[in-house]
Amino acid sequence: VTALAFLPSIGGAGPALASGSADNTTRVWDLRTGEARYVLQHPKTVFAVAVQTNVSRGAALADSTGSGSSTGVEARLATACWDGAIRLFSAATGVHLGTL
Repeated sequence: VTALAFLPSIGGAGPALASGSADNTTRVWDLRTGEARYVLQHPKTVFAVAVQTNVSRGAALADSTGSGSSTGVEARLATACWDGAIRLFSAATGVHLGTL
């Protein structure tokens, strides 16, 4: 494990912990069950993980589509790996929102 970030309860799913790793993955762990909610694949080692909460869903959609209306609150997960890219994901679902 090379990086950790705490995720507060999102959408009633309970708190979670995101871990970046040298096995080229980011895993989001459910702190109640100890099970991985989802695994995100990366091309190289993940060395940083960060969480941003209180993001409007419209803003999250605008990152990937250029449009969208504000329809609630969501959290984003950002990861950085040794390929030089920063990737943004929905923290609740793991859906890729964009790459910087």
